Amino acid sequence: AGTLRRDDGGLERFLLSAGELYVRGVPVDWNTLFEGVDPKPLRTSELPTYPFQHQRYWLEPGSSTGDVTTFGLTSAAHPLLGTVVELPDGARVFTARLATRTHPWLAEHTVSGKVLLPGAAFIELALRAGEDLDLAHLDELVVEAPLVLPRHGGVQLRVTVEPSGGDGRRAVHVHSRPEEGEADDAWVRHATGFVGPESTPDFGYEAWPPPGAEPVAVDGFYEDLAAAGYEYGETFRGVRAAWRLGDEVYAEVALPGQAAESGGRFGLHPALLDAALQSANLGAAPAGRPGELLLPFAWNDIALYASGASALRVRARREGPDSVSFALSDPTGRPVAAIGTLVLRPVPLDRLAPVTDPAAEHLYRVDWTALDLPRTTAAAAAHHVLDLTGRPEASAPQSARKLIEAARERIQEHLADSSDRPLVVLTADPDADPGAAAVWGLVRTVQLEQPGRVVLVGTDGVSTDVDRVVGSGEVQVVWRAGRAWVPRLVRAGGGSVGG
Repeated sequence: AGTLRRDDGGLERFLLSAGELYVRGVPVDWNTLFEGVDPKPLRTSELPTYPFQHQRYWLEPGSSTGDVTTFGLTSAAHPLLGTVVELPDGARVFTARLATRTHPWLAEHTVSGKVLLPGAAFIELALRAGEDLDLAHLDELVVEAPLVLPRHGGVQLRVTVEPSGGDGRRAVHVHSRPEEGEADDAWVRHATGFVGPESTPDFGYEAWPPPGAEPVAVDGFYEDLAAAGYEYGETFRGVRAAWRLGDEVYAEVALPGQAAESGGRFGLHPALLDAALQSANLGAAPAGRPGELLLPFAWNDIALYASGASALRVRARREGPDSVSFALSDPTGRPVAAIGTLVLRPVPLDRLAPVTDPAAEHLYRVDWTALDLPRTTAAAAAHHVLDLTGRPEASAPQSARKLIEAARERIQEHLADSSDRPLVVLTADPDADPGAAAVWGLVRTVQLEQPGRVVLVGTDGVSTDVDRVVGSGEVQVVWRAGRAWVPRLVRAGGGSVGG
């Protein structure tokens, strides 16, 4: 389609023109193009690297409390907590907002299709609250109710440490409520326990792995957990290797990728502790029953000896029919944390009720609602009727087309008439007949443009009292089994998350 010629004075401009032709589908003979040209003086541009690099440079969603001191508060300096308030009686209240938008890694902890705050997070919150009072030992913590995070929006969180009871211990509680609920919505208590003075470890620097321990394959480990209802994202998939010796499991766990970089901001990252707990499923934890999931219920004698770990050695030991103990050390054998016993309790799937999803609270759909119609009035008889209940003898698409044409012609005649008597369009039940549904779509549009001129009535074939329908003032009614049903707005989903 022509020849593009170059001159020696405008090679770069020529190359740009040739390139534009090439990307538009015009064949270019590049060998001929560069005959006799020394490529060294040509200016070259490197290809952009971002399509081939997986390191991102934009900011991840996060939460920030800003300068809370202007409000008389103190920053909690913790990724899951915002501020801390000291009350006159010595109590402390830690405030937070948790959401999958600001803490996206929490969305990777899913149980039976619902985003569940890990039990390990309750441990981290309670330990952080105790640390603020130099009480680094969590004597016990009972999880009373799981905290299901909504898919949209978030929850308000409160961690409360009560004044000292005289024995050196303090009670700690974790509460939450929907972020966008009513002002008087009740707080739900999720966990309660006691923090006390720190203890010293009685383990560390043992041979690793212990003599006699047999390797356990971890390939497919998370696929098996997902089949049982525990669905973990990448952040929570920390089990790297495992060994078994009797009722004991030895495992190596680590935080992956970017989570490892944030491990230093936690006492013990919940995803890392959760991975340590997961390893018990390789031979130290009790088995669950169909229709139930085993979740952490009661923690006892929990101590944190070192903060900021990103990798752990784990020893999980069966202590009873429903309990396991854990000893956690770093990759060199130095003690990091210990859990005296963790009691697991089966939870029926239907008990995983989510926190109200504020987005779902504002979603509505149209549904049929039963309505008691008034008795016949004198004005009710003043109407015309277009009966389309007799289906034309044709296939479904042709039948619908004929019904629509019949309705259109009669409605146009009615609208051209100056009569104030409404036209009743009588059809089959639109939920059961495609042709009737098509007519309802057409007539609803007419009703928007000509209010009060046309009334829609669907019937299941049983005797329909059209006079009572017209007398009620309703413009869309379906008559089923001798009762009238009208379209009304209802809440769309009741706020369930992931179900």
